[in-house]
Amino acid sequence: MLLCLSRMQYLWELLDYFCVNREGTGASMSHKTVLLVDDSQFSRLMVRTMILKELPAWRVVEAATGEEALRRAEADAIDFALVDLNMPGMGGMAAACLLLESHPEMNVSLLTANVQDTVRRRAENRGLGFMSKPPSRERIMAFLGGSRGADHD
Repeated sequence: MLLCLSRMQYLWELLDYFCVNREGTGASMSHKTVLLVDDSQFSRLMVRTMILKELPAWRVVEAATGEEALRRAEADAIDFALVDLNMPGMGGMAAACLLLESHPEMNVSLLTANVQDTVRRRAENRGLGFMSKPPSRERIMAFLGGSRGADHD
C-alpha cells in the first residue's frame, strides 16, 4: 500500500509540475473541442488538465477506446484529437485514421509511449501527427495551435 501511495504522490506531483503557474501560450481563445482517446484515465486527466489550464474556454471530451472515439466524433464537433496507440479493441492507429477519414478538417495526432521510427513513419504517411508520452505542455499547445504534433527530438 505504501508503494501505491508513493507512486500516486509522484504522479500528482508530475501533473502539478506540468500544469501549475504556467503562462498562457497566446493560442486562440475561440471555443474549440479536443477529443482525448486513451484507455488510461490518468493519462486523459493529465492532458485534460494541461489543456484547460492554458485554454479554459475550450471543451475537452474523452473516450477510453477507439470505438468510443468514433461515436464521440459523430456526436460532437471535434477540432483536435489526441489518440493513444495501444488500446484494447480497435487500436489507436486505426481509430486515428478513421477519425481523419471521416473528418478531414480535424487535426489528429497519436500520443504514445511507442516511439519507434516505423510507428512515426506510419503516422506521417497517413497524415497523422505524432507525440511521445508523457507530452510536454509546449507540444500539446503547439498541436492545439495547428501543428500536426510531431516530436522533434
